[in-house]
Amino acid sequence: MARSGDEVKDFWDDPTNLKFIEVELAWRKKNPNARHAREEIRRRLAEIPQESLLWLRTDASVLVPKSRPARPSRLTPRYPCGFSILQELWGDPERWKLVFPSEEKGRDAFRFCSRYRLAASFSKLELQDFSYDTTGEAYGSIFRVFLCYSAFELMLKVIEKEKEGTQLSEGKYRGRLVFSRIEKVPKCREFLTTVKDAHDHDRGKRMIKDITAYLDGNHSFSVVDYAKAIRDAFAHGRLVSTPRGVGSTCVIRICSIIAGHLLQIMNHEFETALRGKLA
Repeated sequence: MARSGDEVKDFWDDPTNLKFIEVELAWRKKNPNARHAREEIRRRLAEIPQESLLWLRTDASVLVPKSRPARPSRLTPRYPCGFSILQELWGDPERWKLVFPSEEKGRDAFRFCSRYRLAASFSKLELQDFSYDTTGEAYGSIFRVFLCYSAFELMLKVIEKEKEGTQLSEGKYRGRLVFSRIEKVPKCREFLTTVKDAHDHDRGKRMIKDITAYLDGNHSFSVVDYAKAIRDAFAHGRLVSTPRGVGSTCVIRICSIIAGHLLQIMNHEFETALRGKLA
């Protein structure tokens, strides 16, 4: 099935789709007793013509384009890269203490992996007595951002970068480019205004101020800021799935971009942090 250039670009701009583990899973489903699955996957990927696109079917479509060869993962499905390192460290007390001097920090690392798995595995909400399917889909997309940002916050704590979420996003993961995609979504400013108004006026004073400044052109805003704003407005405020004058399509699109970006950061940054401490 041919894919346009825009579709390919959109696919890679949405890190939600970068589930390299699905490639390995596809092979293992067909060959559950294979002892050398990873080597076979690498061999097969190496044989892909440079000018072609390959689609593999598992639970989701996985695109392997010529410009970005897939790196098959050795990890348990849906866990972040670095989870296998964490498991290895658990069996080596000396190295474990080198990476996690605090026992609680080590526990938080496992908690993060569990939260990441939940966020990455989340598909949709099952709702009854709703007239339109898009209402449930929009609530599901908001809830996914809620899950992703909660996991993201915990990861930042584990890797000791609690104040550097935006810097990570924009410095290593093209956060400004991702945010520009959000700004191109129709009615994106109206949705952000709704998110601002949905905040609790006592607990959300700082975020309300930051959103107002951004909308007035006096302050920058980031994907990480947007994720936090949605999480807080949903968990502590009054955010609903179909804000008046915005519609569910806008909500679904924006939340999908945000969730995918956070998953990409977590998937790679956790492993980078662990390897850095072991270097």
